[in-house]
Amino acid sequence: MKKVLFILFLQISFSASSQLLNPQTLSISYYGESIAHPGLKIGVDYDLKNWQTNKTKKSSESITKQKSLVLSPTLGFYRHKAYQTGLFILPELKYNREKPNGNFFQTGIGLGYMRTFLPDVYRLNPAGEIEKIGAGYNYMVGTLFATFGKKITQINEKPLSVYAKPQLMYAAPNYAGGILYFNLEMGLQFEL
Repeated sequence: MKKVLFILFLQISFSASSQLLNPQTLSISYYGESIAHPGLKIGVDYDLKNWQTNKTKKSSESITKQKSLVLSPTLGFYRHKAYQTGLFILPELKYNREKPNGNFFQTGIGLGYMRTFLPDVYRLNPAGEIEKIGAGYNYMVGTLFATFGKKITQINEKPLSVYAKPQLMYAAPNYAGGILYFNLEMGLQFEL
């Protein structure tokens, strides 16, 4: 299962880096599993499709919104002290809407792989001695999220954005079929 997911991630990444798709942004963020268990997440956004919509207000002012469909392969980890550390590969598909003032909203889904590592696990070896072993679990994970962000500055004519991204993550198999986590991601997005 791990090999299949890794190959899928590589295929998405390589196809996204082809001549047709150029990376648009790089994201680096705090990733808090159940909010308080710190981690880090990085990702690159590839625009699959872009379009504009125009809306006229009652005051006859016209507003143009930029919209796009985005593929974002991401890598991350979190650490829940004395319980587990999780590493994940999570490609995401996002719908992005940006206003002329720099405010943006994204919503989307992700589907990927997570491996957890458990500390302080011991077993009795054949010699009757207690030994520490590496233990952990493999999960398929799915996410559902909404992102709220704002472009805050221009660096060499390339905007820097801040964002907050609350999300639900479902990990399976776990317990009686799966477990639901609420995660919070807060970070910076650099245009490339």
